Order: sequence, then C-alpha cells, then structure tokens
Amino acid sequence: MKKILFIGMLLMMFVNLAEAQKQYGFDYRTSSTLTSAVAVSVTPVAALTVYTITADTNITYSAVVTDAVIGDKFVLQITADASARIMAFGTNITAVNDTITATKTRLYEFIYTGTGYYMLGKLQAD
Repeated sequence: MKKILFIGMLLMMFVNLAEAQKQYGFDYRTSSTLTSAVAVSVTPVAALTVYTITADTNITYSAVVTDAVIGDKFVLQITADASARIMAFGTNITAVNDTITATKTRLYEFIYTGTGYYMLGKLQAD
C-alpha cells in the first residue's frame, strides 16, 4: 500500500512539473528563419526564440510584445550578404543600431522587461 501511495505521489509531482513548464514556459525554446526585408517584425513565442536571417538589405527590426512575459528572450542571428548591412531597431526593441561587415554573422540577444525588449549583448560570430 505504501508503494502505491509513493508511486501516486511521484506521478502527481511529475504532472505538476509538466503543467508548470507549460504554464511558465521555462526550458521552452523555438527557432525560426526570417525573410530579409526593409522592415522585419518578430513575435517571440517561447521563453527563448532564436531567429536566423541572411540580410540582403538594411533592416529595421521591431517586436510584438502582446504575449511576452518578463524574462522572455530572443536571439537574432544575422548574416550579411556580400555587402555590409545596417541593422536598426524600432518598435519595442531598445538597442543601438549596428553595421554588420559583409559575409559576417552577428548574434544579438534581447530580454523582455515588461515594457519592451532590451539588448543584453552582441557577438561577432565569425
């Protein structure tokens, strides 16, 4: 009887953990490939969303924050084509505009603070 009760308690803990993960999104990631355009909008849908794009023009990025939760993050992995490209940040994204050298890749990480996404850092990947 004690073994059955113990197994039942473990099962309930597992179900509660799975529900918390679903509700709060911790450890949940997704990725998406964006299409290069003069204006690109992102809608992060997970605790961590990774976007990749090959920029063939200068781009202004904006973000939709409708379902954002404080602490949500997203990463932009941007590769410039054969020309240097200017990356600008608009609605709901606070960051300094940047230029990516031709054929190079740069990573930008952002975090949602309750009022918008703020840049945490950037990295020249190659």
